[in-house]
Amino acid sequence: MLPGAVVHVVPNAVDVDYWRDGIASPDEVALPDVPTFLAVNRLAPRKRPMGLLDVLAEVRAASDLPFQARIVGAGPLEKRMRTWIDHHGMHDVVRLTGGVSRPDVRRMCHNADLFLAPAYQESFGIAALEGRAAGLPVLAMSSGGVGEFVQDGVDGILCADDHAMVRAMVRLLKDRDEWLRMARHNHHVPPDYGWSRTLGGFLKAYEAAESHSLADWY
Repeated sequence: MLPGAVVHVVPNAVDVDYWRDGIASPDEVALPDVPTFLAVNRLAPRKRPMGLLDVLAEVRAASDLPFQARIVGAGPLEKRMRTWIDHHGMHDVVRLTGGVSRPDVRRMCHNADLFLAPAYQESFGIAALEGRAAGLPVLAMSSGGVGEFVQDGVDGILCADDHAMVRAMVRLLKDRDEWLRMARHNHHVPPDYGWSRTLGGFLKAYEAAESHSLADWY
């Protein structure tokens, strides 16, 4: 980078209106007796789906409160995950859906209660942003890019590691008030990561570049 160069950061975006189409109004949001956790990601090592299974097993062992988990996606770890579920007897808790269509992901977001993002090295987290746009509180690792659009304790919870994620999930199962507060906030306040902001960011960057002559870059 040249000394004195100005850096413009343009954020990623999703179609916020699409993901919010059909969600309940904030005052209609309620938590069922058996809440549903949702994860949407490729079943590959970097996304840590095996780590997520361990987290879910620890949550079940640490709490007698029931929950369901749906893991959406396909990838090289799918067979290993199914074997793990068989071995640990988690069929009553965890279901792998395989790859599904975009409308089906939206429907599942609208029918879930919490979005899980277990990856430590998530550059941004488009799937988590889609879940946030659909009104779900997001539980994610603080080391990844999800913190760009999730404020800890407001839109969701940012966790340092798997142990912290287990503690947060157990706490939410016991403290429905905290969970409901975040869910109602997310149903009321859309994330500011729509395409108009991103396109405006690109336009600003191009205008800044255009205002300099080529001589300024050498």
